[in-house]
Amino acid sequence: MKEVKTTIGVSELPIIMGLSKFTTPLQLWRRKMGLEPYPEISFPMKVGIALEEPAFKLYCEHQNLVPDNFKKQFYVQEKNREWLHGYIDFYNEKDGQLFEFKVVSRVNSIDAYKVQVNGYLALTGLSKGKLVYLVNNWGFKEFDIEFDKELWEKSLKAADYFHECILRNEPPINLTFMNNTWQEVQEMDSELISILYQLDELEDEYDELTKKRDELREKAKTIMINKGYPKVITNNFTAILTESKRTSYDYKAMANDGIDIEKYKKETTVQSFTFKKINFNNTNSNSDGND
Repeated sequence: MKEVKTTIGVSELPIIMGLSKFTTPLQLWRRKMGLEPYPEISFPMKVGIALEEPAFKLYCEHQNLVPDNFKKQFYVQEKNREWLHGYIDFYNEKDGQLFEFKVVSRVNSIDAYKVQVNGYLALTGLSKGKLVYLVNNWGFKEFDIEFDKELWEKSLKAADYFHECILRNEPPINLTFMNNTWQEVQEMDSELISILYQLDELEDEYDELTKKRDELREKAKTIMINKGYPKVITNNFTAILTESKRTSYDYKAMANDGIDIEKYKKETTVQSFTFKKINFNNTNSNSDGND
């Protein structure tokens, strides 16, 4: 007999409200009904979960907070809906502090996590909470979340509807709680959708890393120019400045004045920056193998 799960976690509200990139409301319903297995926790997710507590201690050190004052995985439940509950990452009841903590490669899913934190605020009666990201080794990004009554009412409406779908064994199709752009949810290839969203995340991460790389290249180039360093060589990389001549012409003036190439010719010196990482595994060797 298939096991039906009638409880709903606050962390599942973003899925029900159509804000999850990885899971549709229909997929979650199928899992609750025992029609589809829950996916295995991926290795990055395991790493993120394992690092949450030490990362939070580091955050407390930066913010002059005492981590031992916080309850971890603090259980909360909606008073009128025993089936709606959740676990807060870090909660200090005495000082009214609530944190949802994420260890990630980039800041993402802010709207979804706002719904989650807003739910925790509603169930604890707090007016403010924090969503904190530890982004790779670049530092912390934090967002203050103020309780949004209208958003909570939408969340409850969505949760009530989804809970009824479970009890009635009816798939969710009327998902208009967040906006007016939702169409009927259709069952899709969950593996393909997951891969495409992972690709989307990697593309975004690539764009962020490319931007960061270009900024660092420009800073390095400026320092080398200002201090007159034509080349920097280490065991790991080389950084080189090269000069070249660039020729351009004022074609607009030439059109008005007549063609005089030399008169409107302009030469400028361009300094280019090259950074090359040394890969010891692929170094070329002139050895003939008879050493």
